[in-house]
Amino acid sequence: MSLRLAALALGVGTLVVDASNAQACSIAENTAHVVDANVEDDTAPEPPTDVSVSINRGFDSGDGCGSNVVSSCDDIGAVQLQLNEPATDDQATPAKIGYLVEVVDGTPPRGLSIPADAVRAFNGTQLWFSWVDDSTDGQEVIAFSVTLTPVDEAGNMGPSSDPIRIYDPGSAEGCATPNHAPSLDAALLFMGVAAVGRVLKRRRSA
Repeated sequence: MSLRLAALALGVGTLVVDASNAQACSIAENTAHVVDANVEDDTAPEPPTDVSVSINRGFDSGDGCGSNVVSSCDDIGAVQLQLNEPATDDQATPAKIGYLVEVVDGTPPRGLSIPADAVRAFNGTQLWFSWVDDSTDGQEVIAFSVTLTPVDEAGNMGPSSDPIRIYDPGSAEGCATPNHAPSLDAALLFMGVAAVGRVLKRRRSA
């Protein structure tokens, strides 16, 4: 799902425009997971069981397809993994559990780097990955899958999650047209037919 500017505000400052430098786009990164040697714990954490994916693509704010609100973040792409049911541990809270992220299928977009070491989720529930996606409305397809392996404070590594599909259809032909749900399309068609019927009825009675 492409969220464009709406997603820029979703991450509580994940993408921040630096007003003092029009060329700068400050991007928050995942925090490195820290193992505490003083924690006595032999129980491995359980993996996250419910993860949703949001994708923000770079876009051209200077043409008829864009928002006409230009910022230095226009060319930034971002993937958010929302941990609706994060990893659990007998001692560590979700905010103190790290995740090893591994690509198991497909290829991430060029420039999107997956950390080699475990990282912690923002507020224990959000993992963010960003890359320079170019400020254009003609974007390529993104299709790859990752797993999340939890690591607790003591360094115990749990089992990996099920593969998480990260997919965006892109917009290789330029501006994407919105796709209405079938129920909405049917309602609009019904309203249109009813309106035409009322007009014909008034003409016959005139």
